Amino acid sequence: IWNYETKQGKVLYLALEDSYERLQRRLLDISEEGTSNLECAVECKNLSEGFCDEIDTFIQNNPETKMVIVDTFQKIRQDASSNGNLYSADYKELGVLKNLAAKHQIAILLVHHLRKQGASDPVNMLTGSTGISSAVDSTFILKRDKRTENAATLFCTGRDIKSLEIPLVFSEYSCTWVLRDENPELVMLIDPTISLVDSYFKETRTDDFCGSATELSELIKAQSGTEIKPSDKSKKLL
Repeated sequence: IWNYETKQGKVLYLALEDSYERLQRRLLDISEEGTSNLECAVECKNLSEGFCDEIDTFIQNNPETKMVIVDTFQKIRQDASSNGNLYSADYKELGVLKNLAAKHQIAILLVHHLRKQGASDPVNMLTGSTGISSAVDSTFILKRDKRTENAATLFCTGRDIKSLEIPLVFSEYSCTWVLRDENPELVMLIDPTISLVDSYFKETRTDDFCGSATELSELIKAQSGTEIKPSDKSKKLL
């Protein structure tokens, strides 16, 4: 991703602020074909109720797991209202997760909210105390000047990586963040997917078609050499 080498493996995604219906819609935006390398759940125990035990059991049953994504971190936190030292509470909870990651040699990615007010140092935009950035190995801040903008900058800093800024833009076609300089934005009056499908039917003089989006994608690729994701085609045609 973004010219960085990755290691393939199973990922557990805990979408704790989503319903199964919303999660399914988002997955269909990316691909209509599932993969055995992704497991999803919309609920789990918090840190005081047995979160670590649940992860232990999952990895015991799925030893090929490389990453656990918690969206969001707040959903698995203990009730720290009685603890007057917010820094201590933040550092302690993240220390538990850091030990869990080291125990299984996996990455635990915690999605966390930002403060609304800006800061000269992007790390200071994290909600909570400085104990959060102090406890974790790496921090990534995705910052947009305006919420409605597709362009953003990913600020990366950590103990084992050099600090850097990665300019990104969100691709509505693939539903992924791509390098900004590799994806110049083009203003098009007609969606390229719709235009390609229209051209196929005109050039092949096909009056009707009955089949899946995958089958239509294969026909268009054979005719024009251009590949379109079936999920994207389904969404655009609907």
